[in-house]
Amino acid sequence: MGAASSAPYEDRKVIVVGAGYAGTAVAKELDKLFDVTLIDRRDHMQHAIGQLRAAVVGGEFASSTLIPTDRVLKRGKVLKAAVTSISPETVKLEGGSEIHIRPGRDFLVIATGSTVAAPAQFDGLTREAVAAQHADIKAKIDSARHVLIVGGGPVGVELAGEIRDAHPDKRVTIVHRGRHLCSSKDGGNGDVRLPDSFGASLKDLCEERSIEVRLGVSVPASTSTHEAGADLALSDGTKKRTR
Repeated sequence: MGAASSAPYEDRKVIVVGAGYAGTAVAKELDKLFDVTLIDRRDHMQHAIGQLRAAVVGGEFASSTLIPTDRVLKRGKVLKAAVTSISPETVKLEGGSEIHIRPGRDFLVIATGSTVAAPAQFDGLTREAVAAQHADIKAKIDSARHVLIVGGGPVGVELAGEIRDAHPDKRVTIVHRGRHLCSSKDGGNGDVRLPDSFGASLKDLCEERSIEVRLGVSVPASTSTHEAGADLALSDGTKKRTR
């Protein structure tokens, strides 16, 4: 993108690796002052807070959670590329190209963030690829008579709520091996991440919205995949029909 005006330190480079929340914020702020290059292997930033709802409702809302990175900077450059290695003097990109860093003059910001599993985050590199992943999960939820969510942490509870909002009549069950929602794996008081009263309140709210909550129950570790229509055995000996 062309420069609108001279920056005070335009002869000094800032290379930002990672276009998530932190990388984008740093790049936008320093774009006013330096010669900024923002690098990410995706062509978009995923608005993480919206991904669970995006996977449930799709449509325009889902599209709005995928923010094109080429709109981030007014002066600097945005490169869609995978970084293969970093040294104090060089950032190497997939394909063999390099960006040189001058020690004492240029700056490198590493903001690669973290990776979590779908539907909290998606691994598609383009907006079109992630839109297809959204659509795939949405179709599975739409066609299911009963959605069983394994894990009653913040993601599991939020996903249950999103499904209930979109599908008021669909059966939704949370299975959690702790004694309280949003607790650790064994539910012991010493390991609870949030107060017991918080988990109890969450359970009440879920049940008020007709979301079934099964505490102290888990899916055996040996369970990997199962066919639609099959019975899924739980640790307490009960079975849940998967579709």
